[in-house]
Amino acid sequence: MNAPAEFRDELRSVVDSPAMHALEVRLEYARDGAAKGLWRPPGGFLNGNGVVQGGFVGAVCDQIMAAAIASLAGARKFASINLQTTYHRPAMQEEYEVLAQVVRAGKRIAYLTAEVRRNDDVFVSCQSSVILQGGMAEPRDAD
Repeated sequence: MNAPAEFRDELRSVVDSPAMHALEVRLEYARDGAAKGLWRPPGGFLNGNGVVQGGFVGAVCDQIMAAAIASLAGARKFASINLQTTYHRPAMQEEYEVLAQVVRAGKRIAYLTAEVRRNDDVFVSCQSSVILQGGMAEPRDAD
């Protein structure tokens, strides 16, 4: 999947990353600190019990949270410094929505949440702290 031309460079680098391709997650939107992806785990991500191995689910949340922070105006390079993942029910090989939101962004640290959902059921919830390398830039003036 390649990022649409209208994505800014920060977001394009997330969408076109090797991780997004390997995880086979599709970004539906990312704007104003929120992002949504659609994900159907590949068969190779299942453990011996036929359940998606938890590390892959956490990685998908991390990627969609990266899209959420990249969508903020002025976001520069960033890296996850903490990822807490709670598994509420086993994820199978079905399609899920992955929703992420920037809860708060300071000059150097941002806090995000994500959920893996199908219909009204939450399968996984994540909280993450992200370091903003170089901090958040001042909003650009429209010329």
